Amino acid sequence: MNKICKNKRLDSVPLYVLLIFLTLTALGGGSSRADVPSLLFLRPVAILCLTGLAIFAPRFDFKPMRAPLWLLAAFALVIALQLVPLPPRMWQDLPGHMRFTQAANLAGMAQPWRPISLQPDLTMSSLLALLSPLVVLVGFAALPKVERPFLVTFLAAMLVVTTLWGILQMTSMGPGAQLYRLSNIGQPLGLFANRNHQAALLAAGFPILRLWVLLGPRIDTADAKKRTLAYTRLLGAGAVAMIMLFTLVLTGSRMGLLLGVIGMVGALIIAPIRLPFATGRRQTLFRLALVIVPIVLLAIMIVFGRALALDRLFSSDLVSGEQRVAFAPITFAIARAFLPLGSGFGTFDAVFRINEPDSALKPSYFNHAHNDLVELIIVGGIPAAILLVGLALWLLRRLPPLFRRPERGAQTDRWFARTGMIVITILFVASITDYPLRTPLLAAVFGLMMCWLASDRSTQDALQANVLEDGKLYHRERVD
Repeated sequence: MNKICKNKRLDSVPLYVLLIFLTLTALGGGSSRADVPSLLFLRPVAILCLTGLAIFAPRFDFKPMRAPLWLLAAFALVIALQLVPLPPRMWQDLPGHMRFTQAANLAGMAQPWRPISLQPDLTMSSLLALLSPLVVLVGFAALPKVERPFLVTFLAAMLVVTTLWGILQMTSMGPGAQLYRLSNIGQPLGLFANRNHQAALLAAGFPILRLWVLLGPRIDTADAKKRTLAYTRLLGAGAVAMIMLFTLVLTGSRMGLLLGVIGMVGALIIAPIRLPFATGRRQTLFRLALVIVPIVLLAIMIVFGRALALDRLFSSDLVSGEQRVAFAPITFAIARAFLPLGSGFGTFDAVFRINEPDSALKPSYFNHAHNDLVELIIVGGIPAAILLVGLALWLLRRLPPLFRRPERGAQTDRWFARTGMIVITILFVASITDYPLRTPLLAAVFGLMMCWLASDRSTQDALQANVLEDGKLYHRERVD
């Protein structure tokens, strides 16, 4: 009996580790800067969490996690290879390094062995940044399936916190409510230092809230208490979603508007919406209301002049005044100059300053390319681009089964997988004009979505449905 109780306690260790890690990441992982003070405790905590999982987790199921883990390991290898010292002649022959060789020759300095990265300390910081998704992947592999809904509840609670905290930051307490020194005062940044990252999380919150409702009691249940709880859960999620929508628009993020639309539409396709009190025409009207109500709310915000994102979207200097657009030719030129190996992860700021023309000089600095796909090629070269393509192919391979009818007993897996794919899509689209995955918090969320997608039992069966036996194809039936 004592052994059984001990095993049950150990089964909950992965959940406790993940909840502690995600809580601390939410509190200190909202900035993408490598010098933010919160990293001084986040990274040691990540190492402690991995150690705790290795010692106390009773079991691991890495089979569904193989693809995400291999991709993460390959990404870590690419970064680590940029830290390997090279002979002087080999280093000088690398594309983009000639000007540094010339400067050293003019100064009369001897050429030492140096790594590919122009700033090895920042590249090492980029390597350590992978600890965030690694903890999530390893912890999820040890997590009993029955405890996965607790993570959804945690994410729903985090959405409430970042939304309300963002509203608080717009009040007179704004400066005192900022979590990071380098952030914009008076904007609803929530747990982040950047409004675009807050908008990305809020947009991802719509499908997450939908999943949270689906995992609760059904509203057509015969149990009165459960039915009351189901309606309370539904109304609570709806209220939070409306406040999130207001906050998302108030961030002033133009990309956030598109992400919000993706999130709301994605929330509707996770599972069919059926209400027992609405049948036939009423059901259709209810579904239309889910689309019309947010549009009406946006219209009201425009009338009252609070839709900052829309004001910025239709401003006359949308193209000419946008640094992302104006500096795009410079970033593409830098990418070509450092191919095929890149300048080193974490080096974009320094490399851009070196190549920045006088016409682009401003009091502010351009710390990222604001297109993470382009910046990935600049700092990681062709190897990083290959990994990005590999990730995209893996995601595309898993997309078709998500639209098939789930097999008996696998409906919940399908809800998790669809939610994961929608949130991953939101973060990828956000990366076209920004760098959300460089924050530890959104990197952890991305890792969790990869877990949900990879562990979809119904998708696993769909990918392996046709098996060749005795020269004939037959469909393998599930035995539940």
